[in-house]
Amino acid sequence: MNEAPAPRGGPEDPRRHGPTTRLVEALTSPAAIAVGLAVAAPVSYPHLVAGGESISWALHIDAAIYRGAVTGAQPGHLYEWSYAGNGVLPFTYPPFAAVLLSPLALLSDTQAQVLMALVTPLTVAVAGWAMAHGAGLRGRAAVGLAPWAAAGSLWLQPVWRTMDYGQVNGILLALVLVDVLVVPPRWRGLACGVAAALNNNRLGLIDNW
Repeated sequence: MNEAPAPRGGPEDPRRHGPTTRLVEALTSPAAIAVGLAVAAPVSYPHLVAGGESISWALHIDAAIYRGAVTGAQPGHLYEWSYAGNGVLPFTYPPFAAVLLSPLALLSDTQAQVLMALVTPLTVAVAGWAMAHGAGLRGRAAVGLAPWAAAGSLWLQPVWRTMDYGQVNGILLALVLVDVLVVPPRWRGLACGVAAALNNNRLGLIDNW
């Protein structure tokens, strides 16, 4: 009597051991993730703290504005405050953004700059996880690819420039992608709403989508 064929996706299914599966397993192994983090670390370091004669004064200026607004603005006069005085470099985000950024008041200026720089690769990793989830990967495969998304993105100008200025772009990216690719349809739109409340310049993009 002939044996019944193994079910699709079962242990005998050769597709479970195809090149794509082996590549995902290799990239998501602990050793590979450690290599990815080791690659990311030296690339991230120059973007963490502004200072020194060779670094422009403009680095981390957004992080400095965020912290300055939540520590220096008088109650009810958020938009009268400016970083350089006389209306130069004011806080231009919605009031909701000031609420979300208020924990920066608990940090020193340097600590706030480092935190905002580190937020970018972390949120890009979350965005990478969301994209892997959207591509059908789950569990270890999706989580394991996230550090590689962060490490690879550090070589891209929009990412390292966001780190240089201490901006919130990575947070917006993660919120939108998680909302679109991960959140169940019933709750979809909430995270995009938070992103829009944090920076309403993105409302046009969400509307077009």
